[in-house]
Amino acid sequence: MGVPALARSAARAPRRRRQFYEFPTIVSSATTPGSGTNTSHTVNLPSTYAAGDLLLIGSSAARRNASNVRVDAVFTGPSGFTELQQATNITNNEDVRIGVYAKISNGSEGSTVSMSTGNNSRTAHIALAIRGLAAGALADVVNSGVNFTSILTTSLSTPTLTPGWFNEATLWIAFMAHSAPETVTPPSPSGEASIISLSENTGGTGVAHSDINCRAWRRHQKSFGPGSWSVGGDADICTAAVAVRSVNYLFAE
Repeated sequence: MGVPALARSAARAPRRRRQFYEFPTIVSSATTPGSGTNTSHTVNLPSTYAAGDLLLIGSSAARRNASNVRVDAVFTGPSGFTELQQATNITNNEDVRIGVYAKISNGSEGSTVSMSTGNNSRTAHIALAIRGLAAGALADVVNSGVNFTSILTTSLSTPTLTPGWFNEATLWIAFMAHSAPETVTPPSPSGEASIISLSENTGGTGVAHSDINCRAWRRHQKSFGPGSWSVGGDADICTAAVAVRSVNYLFAE
């Protein structure tokens, strides 16, 4: 006697579910050049962003006083943003400071935010709006690191990050701040071009020069470090890295 069709159907194994990861996307960006030396700084936000997007700001600050002695310029980040990283590279006569700030947008941050430095400083900023990140608290979807050295140099590596999440479609972002008006050569991991190429600076020389640069790559990797940044002459350099976790979808097979 054959097995009834209904019984055969009920005996089937449950359908498998497969995960699919989609890379986070940089939907918009903005840069803010420095304008003189101040303690209060207005930072342009990207023109396009929505609630749930990640707003990410990379900032550079530099300052030398009238006696050509370095004066550190500690950042206080924008209200509502979380400081991911902050570090300075101090040498005998100048310094540069890097700061990285993030917030999961509520959709109403406006077109600018304000931040400050502890001393009158020249600053430069790059802001990104990133869509398609995993749900959860900021600490669950973003991982970061910073690197600096206490001597003038022409090259500095970007931190290697190992976020701890599974080998998902991760957006890897690198920032570099430096203090001299020199040509910048960004990292090029395995010859792979960055999906973005952004830079901003205060322009000129004198009291200080502040320069911020940004590159990004999409990779299925548990750990990634894009390599070193280099400049055309001795400078203070700080680098920072940010990994953004992707959203995942479940499909029945």
